[in-house]
Amino acid sequence: MTATSLFSVEKAVSVTLGLVGAGGIGVELSTAMRLFRYDQAAAIILNPSSL
Repeated sequence: MTATSLFSVEKAVSVTLGLVGAGGIGVELSTAMRLFRYDQAAAIILNPSSL
């Protein structure tokens, strides 16, 4: 598994866990998407450490 694909898997797991209430970037991402703040959603995906 390459570093890029591992990074993608980690993002997917983080978003999934966040959406089900385990914290992470999922809640922030869900809120941004629900409010049609796609610029903010992209920033969350690309730089989750800024939360």
